[in-house]
Amino acid sequence: MSAAQPFLPVTSASRSTGFCPDRVLPFPKSGIGAVEYKNFSLGVADSRFHKVGVAPEDATIAGNAWCFVHNNGTPDRRFKDNEEIPICLYSNLQVAGLDVRFLASKSGVFDNLPERVTAMEV
Repeated sequence: MSAAQPFLPVTSASRSTGFCPDRVLPFPKSGIGAVEYKNFSLGVADSRFHKVGVAPEDATIAGNAWCFVHNNGTPDRRFKDNEEIPICLYSNLQVAGLDVRFLASKSGVFDNLPERVTAMEV
């Protein structure tokens, strides 16, 4: 996507959202929408994600956990394939007002997005 005005696209496998100077453009599978900035807010935070399988290359590993655990946190030995799994820090972008959340495996990737959107607003 390109435009004559500033445009910040955020895209996932199932949804795209474009941040324009005067409004946000959600692109659901069924068409297109437009929402003014006063009707939503952006929330950015890191979240801990227990990743079964191989962790993405760009993920920050915060620690390890067992796949199956007892209430006290010790591994449950009843499961013979109980393996340690990585706990990854994922970046979480919540777009309140659109009921949209984007997760990225690279921690901090959305950190400057609210400031960039604010600087772009008309």
